[in-house]
Amino acid sequence: MSLLHSIHFVIPHIHSMPANNGVKCTKASILVDLGGIFVHPPVNHKFTAGKSTIELGRVLLSGPWMDYEIGKIGEDECFTQVAEIYGVEVADLKTLVTDLRQSLTYDEKMLSVFKELKRITGVTINLVSNISEPEYQAIRRRWDDSFWSTFDGIFTSWSLGVRKPSLKFYQDVLRAIRTAPHEILFIDDQPENVLTAMSLGMHGIVGTDDLPRKLSNFIGDPIERGLTFLEQNAGTHYSITSEGDSIDENYAQLLILEATKNE
Repeated sequence: MSLLHSIHFVIPHIHSMPANNGVKCTKASILVDLGGIFVHPPVNHKFTAGKSTIELGRVLLSGPWMDYEIGKIGEDECFTQVAEIYGVEVADLKTLVTDLRQSLTYDEKMLSVFKELKRITGVTINLVSNISEPEYQAIRRRWDDSFWSTFDGIFTSWSLGVRKPSLKFYQDVLRAIRTAPHEILFIDDQPENVLTAMSLGMHGIVGTDDLPRKLSNFIGDPIERGLTFLEQNAGTHYSITSEGDSIDENYAQLLILEATKNE
């Protein structure tokens, strides 16, 4: 099942519940990464450097590229230093990066998950990313407002002058959004980035697996939602086999009645 389809099962179910359905009345805020969540750069892409082959991911994790992402060095200096480290031609590296800027697209299905969540709950969603200014400006010009309007704030390494998982990155964002850490959900594809957020008291999710359900659990109270589900489906709580077949019996329902004392 696609993420887009999953969200229609999870989030609208919350929306259709009565006022005491477990949806939190809170200033909840989500901080979500760009790369690995909305975009998937081809980090495994390989290009030839003399007699050797270099993965793009190694370039993106190099010291010069990290300096480039916080604005410590400019684009030309970054390309020159990276070319020297890996023995590639500066022109080839520039061509590779230029092609990426012109071809990189965002995941529309993933964006729909967050748009639907924001529409129904009103939760604040902020984008956080380790990205250089030239890379950011390139996608900012190319991508439509449907993407950018989803976010209440955008925090980048080049604008803050520091990268995740540095504590200063998170502290600067916290000051800007004025939200308590325990009311924040941090989503990133890199475990070290999520762990740092959690060390400050935030909730954390690594990657996008089962994300719609995890988002609904953060926004709402899982116990209250569960009780509401039981009430809404009273009389139809049949046992389900591991193959997904329903067994029309009353044993499971009698167990639920015994546990809840709620006919």
